[in-house]
Amino acid sequence: MPNARFIDSLKNPRIPGFEWQEPEDEGDRKMFKDILEHGCQVIAVQADAHGPDFSYSVGLYLNFLHPEILIMGMSSQACHKAINQICREAAAGKKLDEGGERSDLFDVPRPVRFVFVPKGRYVDYLGYACWFYRSLLFRTGPPMEHKFPVLQALWPDKNLFYPDDPVAIRLSAKRKR
Repeated sequence: MPNARFIDSLKNPRIPGFEWQEPEDEGDRKMFKDILEHGCQVIAVQADAHGPDFSYSVGLYLNFLHPEILIMGMSSQACHKAINQICREAAAGKKLDEGGERSDLFDVPRPVRFVFVPKGRYVDYLGYACWFYRSLLFRTGPPMEHKFPVLQALWPDKNLFYPDDPVAIRLSAKRKR
């Protein structure tokens, strides 16, 4: 591999119990190569009748013990740019924390806040990441529970209330009456 900066994760992964999956096709081989060369790969999913466009990372947890990132409702280009920025920061030792706000990741200068995705929702949005980290399902901790953390970017409304803000929840309940 010409520029595999993160080759150590192939031979000595930082996550106890993690094993690389056997690549099933050329797409998997390219994905693995990108994770080893760049630190992570961005998966983009197009909108359909069930939901909006979204993108997520694979490899941040493996290479940096940083939560994977899920971003919904933005173009794949904007998500790619933001996740790559987070990957560069993770490589430099910076880590996003739950509840952390950023307003410098997108061209629109509105803040986003990062919250953990419930593990029960992983299969709905993070299929490739679930496959990639599946060796952890049985090797560590409770069996059949995903063992990789994921932070999702939440967008505030026009009044800058986040969906989980108690004030926004009360206002929404009043509007429904």
